[in-house]
Amino acid sequence: MNIFLSESTKIYQKRRQCSLILAVIFLLILIIYAVDHRETILWDFEKDYTAAQLYRHGHNPYDNKILSQSRIPGFKPDLEYVYPLATTFFFMPFTYLDYYQASSIWLFLTLLILSVLVLMWWHFLKVSTSNYLFPVFAFLLFNMALPKSVVTGNINTLETALIWLGLVALTEGRTKRFSLLIGMAAVFKLTPLILIGIMLIHKETRRWNHAMIAIFIVVAILVSSFLLAPSWFDSYRDNLAHVVDILGYPPCIR
Repeated sequence: MNIFLSESTKIYQKRRQCSLILAVIFLLILIIYAVDHRETILWDFEKDYTAAQLYRHGHNPYDNKILSQSRIPGFKPDLEYVYPLATTFFFMPFTYLDYYQASSIWLFLTLLILSVLVLMWWHFLKVSTSNYLFPVFAFLLFNMALPKSVVTGNINTLETALIWLGLVALTEGRTKRFSLLIGMAAVFKLTPLILIGIMLIHKETRRWNHAMIAIFIVVAILVSSFLLAPSWFDSYRDNLAHVVDILGYPPCIR
């Protein structure tokens, strides 16, 4: 019996090693592609970088004419900035660097977050020995949503990491940390705020005062964005309405 168990363990270990090798190869291909096409991809990051740069110099990032004229040649000129104004402070440190230096750092960070996410899923989801292909499939989840986010430079990768760190905190009963992380994830796109409902469903994790942390963070971002430049709020609202007309749903759920 032990011989059969030992043999099956060896087979599983070999399969897991092959799976890890395939995952690393996939990641390397993604890195090579992203670095080689850096001047034509990461268009979401380029848009956010330009918006932060405009605000740093006192210009309205919601003015699509100014934003389009300020975009780096070769990138999509029709993208609009639809995040609250206060979020430009997150991207502002990158604007002190040349765009290609900034984009290289952003690419490295998102690839690092993606890799950590896969390892975190494997560890905390306690993947059984039969699912040795998990590292490969983890990169392909949801129509390759995370690799696509890396290629476009979208904030989704960071948002996803914050959500999963929050969920891990919730499983450990750390409701305050869960609410804080979900609030941070909802700063750019509001929909993560819905996850606060998970904490309130079960009586053992139901902490209304802790739930208010996430709500306070989002409200503070929206209010501060208005107070920073009240005259720009109409432009922000118009951009949201325009994107809703095009997509058929609010951009906060993209």
